[in-house]
Amino acid sequence: MLSQKVGYYSRSKRIRPKRLRVLQEKTSGEYPAWWRRLEWRPWGLLLEPVAREHATRVRRTLTPEIARWLGIGTVEDMRSGTLVWASEAAELARSGRGFRYLIYRDERFAGAIELRPDAVRGHIGYWLRRAERGRGTVTLANRFALLIAFDGMRLRAVDWTADEANEASIAVMQRLGGARVDCYRVRDLAHRRVEVRYRVERSRYRSDPTGPVTLRALLT
Repeated sequence: MLSQKVGYYSRSKRIRPKRLRVLQEKTSGEYPAWWRRLEWRPWGLLLEPVAREHATRVRRTLTPEIARWLGIGTVEDMRSGTLVWASEAAELARSGRGFRYLIYRDERFAGAIELRPDAVRGHIGYWLRRAERGRGTVTLANRFALLIAFDGMRLRAVDWTADEANEASIAVMQRLGGARVDCYRVRDLAHRRVEVRYRVERSRYRSDPTGPVTLRALLT
C-alpha cells in the first residue's frame, strides 16, 4: 500500500495510466465528478479530497504503528513526506493518476484512502487511526472507492495488497468480495517480508444494500 515517490498507500509506481474511461459529467472543466466531498449520512461516512491544508492534521495523526502497517519505513519518513503527499493530490486527481481522500466517521477524522488506476484495474490503499478501528469504517470507505473505480472509471477489477500477517486488512478485502490471487516475498518494504494480493472484479462485486449502489446515487 505504498508508492515511495508519489504517496503512502499504493505501491504502484510500476503502473502507468493509458486509457481511463470516466463519467462525462464533470464538476468543473478539470476534475472528474467524484473529486469532491462524498457523504452517505446513514453510514455517518464522509470522504474529503486531500488538500495541502490537511498536511498538519495528517502528520500529527501518523504513528509508528501506522508506518509498520503500511510497511514503508519509519513514522519520521512518513511525516517528512506528508506535505508533498497532500500538495500533489489535486494534480493527481486532475490527471486521473490517483484519488486521495481523508476519511471521516461520525464527524471524526478516521484515516485516509487512495485509489490509483491503470488501464485495466486499480489499487486501493488506506490507513486508519486505532481509535476508529473495529467499526467497519474502512470497509465502508472502500465501498466508496469501489464505486469510483467500477462506475466512474469503468475499471475491470481492483487490487489490494497487505502483509501476510495483517489479518484485519485481509478480512476487509474478503468482506468486500476480494479473492486471493497472489502471495510473494518482498524486499523493498520495511517490516514486511511476505505480501498477499487480493482482487475483486467489477462483474462480481456486490454493493451494500444499506448504502449507495451506484456512483450516481452517491453524487446526488
